[in-house]
Formats: sequence, structure tokens, C-alpha cells
Amino acid sequence: MLEHGLYHPGDMIIGAIISVNGLMYEDQKPTFRELPMKDHRALIYQEKYQTALTVLFAIEEINRNEDLLPNITLGFHLFESFMNEAMTLKAYMEILSGRGFQIPNYRCTSQDLLAMVGFASSGLSYLVANTFGMYGYPQISYGATDPLLSNKLMFPYFYRTVPSSVHLHNALNLVLKHFGWTWVGIIYSDVDSNEDSIQKLKSSIMRGGGCIEFTEKFLSSTNHESIEHLQMANVISKSSATVIVFWADLEFTFKLYRLLKKLTSTKKVWIFLTDLDYLQIPLTDTKDLNQFHGNVGIQIKKLEIPGLMPFLWNVTLDQYTVCKFTYFFKFVMYDCENVNGSVLYRTCKHNMARKKMMMGLETVVDSYQVYNAIYALAHALHMFMVSKSWKELHRERTAPSYRLPWKLHPYLRRVHFTNTVGEDVYLDGHGDAAPVYDLVNWVISSKKRLTPVSVGNVTSSRGEDVSVNTSAIVWAVHQAQVALYCYLMSQCWRMPGRDVQCPSARQHPLKHVLGGSGGRRGQERGQKPPRSVCSDSCPPGSRKVILKGKPPCCYDCVTCPRGEFTNDTDMISCWQCPDDLWPNEKKDECIQKQVTYLSYEETLGTTLACSAIVLLIASLVTLAIFVHYWNSPVIKATNRYLSFLLLLSLTFTFGSCLLFIGHPGQITCLLRQTIFGVFFTGSVSSMLAKTILVVLAFRATKPASRLRRFMGKKVPCFIVSFSSSVQVLFCVVWLGTCPPTPILDIHSQPGLIVIECDEHVGFYVMLSYIGCLAMGCLVIAFPARNLPDRYNEAKFITFSMLVFFSAWIPFIPGYLSTKGKYTVAVEVFAILVSAAGVLGCIFLPKCFIILHTAGKKKMGGRKSPMRFT
Repeated sequence: MLEHGLYHPGDMIIGAIISVNGLMYEDQKPTFRELPMKDHRALIYQEKYQTALTVLFAIEEINRNEDLLPNITLGFHLFESFMNEAMTLKAYMEILSGRGFQIPNYRCTSQDLLAMVGFASSGLSYLVANTFGMYGYPQISYGATDPLLSNKLMFPYFYRTVPSSVHLHNALNLVLKHFGWTWVGIIYSDVDSNEDSIQKLKSSIMRGGGCIEFTEKFLSSTNHESIEHLQMANVISKSSATVIVFWADLEFTFKLYRLLKKLTSTKKVWIFLTDLDYLQIPLTDTKDLNQFHGNVGIQIKKLEIPGLMPFLWNVTLDQYTVCKFTYFFKFVMYDCENVNGSVLYRTCKHNMARKKMMMGLETVVDSYQVYNAIYALAHALHMFMVSKSWKELHRERTAPSYRLPWKLHPYLRRVHFTNTVGEDVYLDGHGDAAPVYDLVNWVISSKKRLTPVSVGNVTSSRGEDVSVNTSAIVWAVHQAQVALYCYLMSQCWRMPGRDVQCPSARQHPLKHVLGGSGGRRGQERGQKPPRSVCSDSCPPGSRKVILKGKPPCCYDCVTCPRGEFTNDTDMISCWQCPDDLWPNEKKDECIQKQVTYLSYEETLGTTLACSAIVLLIASLVTLAIFVHYWNSPVIKATNRYLSFLLLLSLTFTFGSCLLFIGHPGQITCLLRQTIFGVFFTGSVSSMLAKTILVVLAFRATKPASRLRRFMGKKVPCFIVSFSSSVQVLFCVVWLGTCPPTPILDIHSQPGLIVIECDEHVGFYVMLSYIGCLAMGCLVIAFPARNLPDRYNEAKFITFSMLVFFSAWIPFIPGYLSTKGKYTVAVEVFAILVSAAGVLGCIFLPKCFIILHTAGKKKMGGRKSPMRFT
């Protein structure tokens, strides 16, 4: 009967339980006639021998080190757990009792047990900690990541050289954010502790902006042909998520392998949060491992241990007593013959190339963590030996080994050293290692081995950081494109009887996949990361609208409303631009608002300016005609002084319109309304005086009428002077108290800054006064329009006032409803129309009569010179 463990004596023994081989259970189909039986067979993970033999390498290296643990020789008692609970408990009991014994509460050997190292999974770590934690031996795991194990009240003697999975949540989020993956699925094992971890993982992903499409659980009690696994395969096949997270302990890796064999037509990107080295077994077909090729994983950081690989390639274990460990080791590594379950050692052949192929060419993650665990124990023991407590115990001749496991814990909690690789190794207050991870790309190498290739690193602590060499990653989803190209090329060359020039890799549309070179692995690298989103990103200038009943990652994109913008993708809300800025056409940035006002350069300003100039010239021509025909009966009958005053007022009124056009300044804002108000008031008051004179002229014809004394020049002068003086006085008060000032209106017109004059309430008071004068003029002129007189002006004044009100009554709603420069244009138009109405209705008939009469006299030869009297 072979011994189960590998043993080497020493002053102090380090127990080690390493998961090397495994047991695969095959459920027999029920016959309903016999009790169901479970059959099992050993699965040999040849690469995991590297992890077990690292224990030997580290202890031998410590024993050779004269500065570390002088005068102390470390031994070891090494078992393998077969990733099985019963095997693990049996191994632990034999290490506690001593070589060859399994007696609880007894140590049947004089060699002292220092601590226990091992337990690749959280499940085995729970089992051992709960069962044997009462003995107080330090338990250091190299693979258990469950956050519950950080609870020192429940597990006071548990330590690990790997970080808690709490940090793995954050590391996964950093990787998802780096590649822009927001739509993922999750596969996890049914370990009790995983339920809480998965909930935390889902919460962490959603806090980071991601969403979960599905969550499926691996059941340990079912085989790969169960209905649950078939349903899981169906969910994965139909899912729209490209990325799937695999969260499970090591023993579930092979179940995943069996599951993925059913998904040969489905290409997904898997993020493995566990080690896939356990798939490196002889019975695994490399073609089946193609499902793992091109995926990524997040692993604990590892470095190359100096001298480890030559040690592994040359170790023979011949110096150790034959046990089950050496039996399997020689059977696998030396290709020995096996007869009836016994190895024929004489047939074993030491083949260096075979050992390199079996154990690999570089340090694996578990080996590096076991190496750090052994050295952590050694440094903690060294700290204890040089402390005052050790010397007191030695002086009192008290057996240090009896209390050693209990006394070692304070030193393990604060152990901090630099290993032979040059990395700082320490444990935090919870007994966990620093959260530093490697991002690896799982690829099938040229030697048909599934190999992790480091493509970046992730630091999941206070100083979060992720660094990825994306161009070095081979992606699984591009395999289908390569296969499609190969199929098309094969069909191309099989066309009989046709002269077809088949494209080369560089000419083919899939050249971005193939790269144009010959090697397949080189062609697969440098691809863009695949997309895994529920909805495409909303571009800048739009925002997300979450769909009702859907996860937050499923949304529609809507354009930002007027005046708002977004300058990044997938924005939840749009932002307002500053007051002086406005979004561009794409609404992805704010640009300076365009400054606008009624200018001479634009068509509207030019048209109004030309109209004002033409009317100004017309009023000057009319004035010139009146001056030239000074003594004509028409001019005399219409009170030529009031006519001259009216024409001058109209001329300045037309001229004031030019002040409304152009860049509003401090001077123009002060002058334009006051000049218009004063001179237009002069025009209306002149017409009022004319109207009153007409009425007085007919009323004064009665005998003994007292109105005759008002027929002189004083009355019209008083009317014009008084009316104009009131407007001038008001304008002076207006300019003195709240004068018009240029302002920038940034709100009335979107995207524009309107420069305008802030005229306050004074403009409306001034305009109301002019309206009152015009209303008075119309009220007086309208009854007098039918008075018999050849030169009765009341009729023309009535028409001019009708034109006045036709212009200014629509002006009020037009002025209030328009904004910016169009408000100014409306006022200028009203001024021009009303003033032009006065000019045309009153002076155009007189000019026609004057010119027509003068023409007749010239033709009749009766020309008499005009003289001023």
C-alpha cells in the first residue's frame, strides 16, 4: 500500500495540501432496478506538478539561505487533494497526527508542525478552516479568494497570498470600462459563498455603468448531460451579449469545458476569473480547446521565479520514499509502463523535452503564490525567533513548538519582505495580499497548448489603474471570419472550367482579419476589441432615453434640445451652453454666438436706408418747389410758413431713420428716438395748427366774430411751439433720468446676441404723446374736410392722419411680437410709412397743381417772376 504523502524531515514541518490531480465523476444512467452508483476516474493535470514541486524548491532555497532561519531546517509533508473534500480532510488529519497516523488531538511525532499551506479553492479552505481551526495552526491559501475568509472573527488563523475577490469585482469593472463592454452575461458555480459574491459582482457592474443580460448557475450535483446544463447552453447561444464572465472555483473548470463543446457554433468572449491550467490534461482534445482560444482572464499577478524552471526540469524525486505522489509523478513525467496498476520504474525514461512540455516553460500563477506563502511563513518565524518572546521562552526551557502556532500569528499579520524576484510581499490587516492582477489572453500556442499570454495589468486599490496592450490580444470572435475566408478561398479554387483569379489575403475584403501574412496566429492579433453593448453609443450631440421595462444599458438616442449640447458619448442629459455661447449644428460643442443688429450690409437694412434717403430727397425737392414758387396762390392759401416747417420736420424725420440702422452705440441710442420724437412731433403739431387755422378761417367769416383775432401768425406758432416744447421737455427728462443705453440681448433669439437700445418706458410715453396729437388732428380735420374752399387742406390732413394710424396701429402688435433687429425694422417702417403718408397726401397734390399751373403759364407766354414778399 503506497503512502499518500511526500515527506521530508526537518526541525519544523510545513504541511502542504496542493490540488494537482482531480477526480471526474460520471453519473451512470439510471436503470430503476439498481441503486445509482457514481464512478470516478483520476484526471492528471500535469502542469500542476509545477505548483506542488515549488514547495520543495522554496524550502530547499530557504534551508540554503544562511541569513534566513539560521540553525533551523524546514521539512515538509506534502499531499494532494484531488480537488476532493474527503481526500483533503484525510490529508489534513495525517499531517496533524504525523506520518502514517490519523488520530485526532494527537501529534505522533517529535517533529513540530509549523503551519499548513495549500487549498486552491475557497470551498476546500472553508472545509479545513471550519473543521480544524480549533487547533490554531496558521492556514495559508494560494488560491481561495472568497471575501468571507477575510473575516477574522470567523477565520482568525486564515491567511492567503491572493487578494480577496472584492478587489476582483473592481478589477473586472476596470477591464469592462476599458473595452467599453456594458452588456454581459455571468456563469458561476453553486458554492454557498458565491451567491453573495455574485450579488456584489452584479451590483459592482451596474454601478460601473454595465448591465447583466443573464445569470446562470453551475450545479455541482449534475453532470454535463443534465437538462440544467442543456438549458444553460441554450441561453448562452441565444444571448446577444458578446462577453460572458465565468466565476467559479477550479473544480468547475472542466464542467465548463464540457459545456463549451456544445457551443461550437457560438463565438463569445469569455472573461475567466479563475485559472484554466487545469484543462491541460492528456485526455483533452486540442480541437475542443478552440472554444477557449482568444478569450481573456484576470489572474493574480505572477513573476518568474529565478531557478525554478531548471529545478523542475531536473528533479527526479528518487531520494524520497515511494508514495502516491511520486507514483503519479513518474507515470506522467517519465512515460513509465504500468502493469496492473504498478509502475515499472526500470522502464522510466528521463526525457527533458517531455518534462518541459508537461510542466511548461514558465512559472504559473499558483506556483508563484505558493512560493510567496512558504517565504511568508519563513520570514514570520524568523521575526519571532529574533524577538524578545522567543528568547524568554528559550530561557525558561519551555518547548517553543508547543506554543509556536499560536505565537506565530502576530508576526504573520505584519510580515513584509522582498522576495527573490524583487517584489514586495505583505499581508494586510485581513491577512490578504495586495490587489494586483494580470490581464491574460488565453491562446492555443503553436505546440497545441492553451497558454496564458500577459497583455496588461490591473491595480484594484485606492490608486486604480489599468494598462492593456490591445494590439497583442487575439479575440475569439474573429475566428469565424478567418474560417469564412478559408471557405471562400477553397470554393474559389474549386471552380472547374473557369478562369478565375482568386484574391490574395492582402486583396481580400477580410484582410483586416487576416493581416495579409502567412501565419494564422500573427494574423489574428491586432484586431479591434469586439463590441458587447445592448444599444449603440449615443454620439455627442445626443442623450440617452432609457427604454421602459429594459435595463439602463438598453436605450434610444435623442438629439439635444435647442440651446443644449453634449461633448461625450452616452450622456444621460444635455448641458446648457453659457449665455454668450450656442451649440453648433452637431450640438457637440458650444461656439460663440453671432452678434446681430439692423445693419447696412443686409438686404433689410439697405432697403430701409434707401427708402429713407429717397423720401428725404423727395421732401427736400418738395421744399425746393415751395421755395421756388413762394408767391403762388396755392402756397399762400396753405400758410406757407407752416408748410415750410412741416417739410423741414419731415426731412429730419426721414433722416432720423438712418440712426436706427447700423451698430447701436451710446450716442445713437441717445439720439435716434429723441430726434424722431421731436421732429415728428413738429410735423404732427404743424398739421394740427393747419387744421385749426382752416376751422378758424371758416368760423371767423361771420360778422362780429371774435375768432378774427386768432387768425394771425401767433396762434399757429404757439400751437407748434407749445406742442413741440412738451415733447422736448419730456425727452430732456427721459435722457436725464433713464437714458436709452445699448444692451446685449442673449435670450430673445436662439444662437444670436442682439445689440439693441434699452429704451425703457420713455419710448411708449413719447409715442403716446404723438398719437394724442395725431388723434386731435384727425378729430378736428375730419369734420372740416367738407368745408367749401378751393384750397381746403382739412381733406388732405384727414387722409394723412388715416395713413398715420394705418401705419402705427399695426405697429403696436408687430413691435411687441418681433424680436431683435426686426423690432427696429418695424419701427423704421412705421416712421417711413406715416411720414411718407403726410408728405404724399398733403404736398403731392399741391406740387402737381403748382407745376401744372406753371407749365400752362410757360406755354402761354405769360411768365411772371416769383418774388418774396
